[in-house]
Amino acid sequence: MDLVTQLFPWITNGPLITVQVMSGLSVGMFLFLVSVGMSLIFGVTRIVNLAHGSFYMVGAYLMVTLVEILPERPWAFWVALLVAPLGVAVLGGVILGVLDNLSAAYISSQYRGAFPLIILIAVILFRPQGLLGRIEERTV
Repeated sequence: MDLVTQLFPWITNGPLITVQVMSGLSVGMFLFLVSVGMSLIFGVTRIVNLAHGSFYMVGAYLMVTLVEILPERPWAFWVALLVAPLGVAVLGGVILGVLDNLSAAYISSQYRGAFPLIILIAVILFRPQGLLGRIEERTV
């Protein structure tokens, strides 16, 4: 036992091990929820929908932003926890509604549900001024 504690001195630190185990379990549960959601969508629609990760990212960003904006009160976290999913749902509805109408002429109706967020990200990447920004003419 002395050899083990010499090689790994942290092994005798019970609270550290408990925190690490709980942290690993929480990350594992989050990844499980994401993977179950993606496999459920794929199983039902037979389409790989990669928008889940993007919406989880937007939800996490919205949650952190709301926690920073709201005053430092005990209820602020819980308000942000309730408002962030609603904000993501509204954003998802707007993106789906707008891009579904734009993509109706180009994409089969079977695949249109998987493409709106990917199309939006592509537009933002290839058009640096954004969706509504003005185009600046460059002269050489």
